[in-house]
Amino acid sequence: MIRLLAAVIFALLLSLTTKAQTKPYNDSQNMKVETTRESGYPKGDHALFEYLFQHIKYSEEAKKNKAEGEVTIAFFVEQDSSLSNFKILKDVGFGCGEAVKEALSKVKYTPAMVNGTLMRSKQILNVPVRAH
Repeated sequence: MIRLLAAVIFALLLSLTTKAQTKPYNDSQNMKVETTRESGYPKGDHALFEYLFQHIKYSEEAKKNKAEGEVTIAFFVEQDSSLSNFKILKDVGFGCGEAVKEALSKVKYTPAMVNGTLMRSKQILNVPVRAH
């Protein structure tokens, strides 16, 4: 009799667990997951700076005066991966900021994404300058 009762209880528990597994999960406390991605150069910062150092064309005046320092530039990354609205925030002079701006204008970034939607975002970049 005890074996029969144990078998019935076991069968009942087994049927409850299989129903729980096939029932769709619909919890009111389940929170929406937000997926975000910041904009950035697809190959990473190191590759971006390598590209910039190879493609920045300094003016003769910058080379003559051996301009050194840092150019800080702000820009927008558009949804189509292009860069726009460049603003030089800090410049060492001798046209170095314009040279950095010109090199950056040819770069494509990965746009920012929020919940699967591409977004326009602002970036600020500090670029070391050595015009020798």
